[in-house]
Amino acid sequence: MDLADSIAGELRIPLHELAGRFSFDEATEVGRKNQRLMHGKRTENMFEYVIASLGKAALITREDAGPATSVDGDVQAPDYFVALKDGSRFLVEVKNRQLKDFQTPVILNSIYLARLESYAALKGFPLLIAVYWSNVRQWTINRASDIAGPGGSIHLTFQDAIKKNLASRFGDRMLMAIPPLSCRLWADPQKPRSIDSEGNVNFTIGNVTFYMGDEEILEQRERELALYFMFHSRWAERRCEAQETGGSLEYIEFESGPEDDHVTEDQPMQSLRTLAGMISSYYNWLTISQDREIVRLTPGL
Repeated sequence: MDLADSIAGELRIPLHELAGRFSFDEATEVGRKNQRLMHGKRTENMFEYVIASLGKAALITREDAGPATSVDGDVQAPDYFVALKDGSRFLVEVKNRQLKDFQTPVILNSIYLARLESYAALKGFPLLIAVYWSNVRQWTINRASDIAGPGGSIHLTFQDAIKKNLASRFGDRMLMAIPPLSCRLWADPQKPRSIDSEGNVNFTIGNVTFYMGDEEILEQRERELALYFMFHSRWAERRCEAQETGGSLEYIEFESGPEDDHVTEDQPMQSLRTLAGMISSYYNWLTISQDREIVRLTPGL
């Protein structure tokens, strides 16, 4: 009823006329064709998912769920209110930016920023600007007061956002591991696994093992993490090979690692990138089809 009342108010018609004047299907199709809207709304929803997954938040609520009524009238609600377990309270405006180059800024003009800040001042909480730099899968979270220019607007580049990034307060971390990470799919020796003359083989998976470097990963939770890292970290698949003995398949091994491997004796570990970035990758997997079409704005249950 709230949705119906909001739509009827926009159309300036009584509720009983809504069914004959408004088509939900048509409105949804118009929205789907607006890619800027779709990516923006999905990124807003992703922020809540990521912050909840990082584990430092006690409460996350939509702040802009409805219009704000103010005596001044010159206020705008940010996207979220976030309360952390350490007692910190923030209002957060969420933005999405594809990083074409390191000088491509996120821009908030002075009027828009002033409305957000006026709302935050009335609420009594600091205003933060969260940006998802989509093609590098990186979140930055900055205090608006730290990144606003002298004219009261924001022109935020990726480098400046990283320098003053507060994402660690929300639980974000840079994770590292010893490359490569690999997964072996073992053929069940009790089932057919012969390789034909064209190199094809039908087989049944009998076991799955994981390795970090040359060491097998045995603990179940660590095995789950290894699989997660192989799918959602910034490491890429570097090798996929089949091992056979006497014309029968033994296993297929998939190996992933950093594109630029700088392993040394002093520093064997390499960056998997940020935890928030990996959670965002998983969110993408849940909400985007293989042909890169947005199929939902939030993951299904």
